[in-house]
Amino acid sequence: MPVGVRTCLWLREDQASLARRLVDLASLEPVLAGSPRHARSRAVADALGIPAADDLRGVLTSADVDAVILLATEGLAIDDAASDVTAIAAAHARGVRLVSLEPVPASALEFASSAWSRWRQAALGATEPVQFVPRLRVGEAFVGAAEVLESFGPPRTLSIEAMAPPQAGSLGARLFSSLDLALGAMGEPETIDASYAPAQRAGSLVPQAGDSLRDLEGEMLALLRYEDGRHASIIASNVAGGWRRRVTMLGAEGRIDLDDRHWVWTNASGQAVDGGGRRDASDGVERNENGEALAAEAITDHLRRVFRRDPGESPIDLSTLLATAQAALLSARTGQPERPATIRRMTAAG
Repeated sequence: MPVGVRTCLWLREDQASLARRLVDLASLEPVLAGSPRHARSRAVADALGIPAADDLRGVLTSADVDAVILLATEGLAIDDAASDVTAIAAAHARGVRLVSLEPVPASALEFASSAWSRWRQAALGATEPVQFVPRLRVGEAFVGAAEVLESFGPPRTLSIEAMAPPQAGSLGARLFSSLDLALGAMGEPETIDASYAPAQRAGSLVPQAGDSLRDLEGEMLALLRYEDGRHASIIASNVAGGWRRRVTMLGAEGRIDLDDRHWVWTNASGQAVDGGGRRDASDGVERNENGEALAAEAITDHLRRVFRRDPGESPIDLSTLLATAQAALLSARTGQPERPATIRRMTAAG
């Protein structure tokens, strides 16, 4: 990663510790900090020891930065979506790298709105408006196992587990990353059947899943079914008290298990065929109480790819991914399996 990437950090107060870890691990040069909760911009900047910014659009359009890292996206492209999207386009035109721990836009309905028409129609070279990190499918172990995964062939069964502490992203972010991997490995499912358990807060009403991944908190279990009998499962949480990403693929050639650092291919007879990655004494054990250190490592690993403009990173098909995520949210409300293709057609028509 280039040293001294002049960066604006956009975060909540509870994310200051994570931001400091990213600055150190990624060798960032933080020059501005602000918060989507504008009254707290000075507090988060003071916590990082850098000047405050309270106008994200101004940062995107004219600030002297190389990158903007959005640890929090509350309100972005919602109240005045057209102005925010115009500012995002201006940042792209200036060569500023835009990175977020949350999906932007955060729903198929948002992406179908007139505000995002430039990205839908021109596709801007299939560029994400704001690059999501960390993507599970481009993590260290997945990149290291790329050739083996090709030899292994398409999985019949896929299991994904994605856990994070709240300061490392919402439940929506964990679902977005997990579905990105599932779509890349198996394609769009015929149906998705999901159940949502919201984060419990004393004295508050129990919310239902809405239409957006934005600010979603709690746990979700999802089952993806395919016409040919293949299937995938996802268990995701941002309140499980740690950081963990684990994947199991079952296929004709046996089983592949992956986590953030390590992978192993076991054949149908139970013999290890191949493996790789890093293992150390801390594997399987969070190195701090809330998993923040592990989350920072995973985010930094992806940031390195972003800042060196890694050509090997496959683009995200936002229309399909957001439609699949919206099908999961709808299923969690209706209690019935939902079809991503139906939502994709409806939003395309809109």
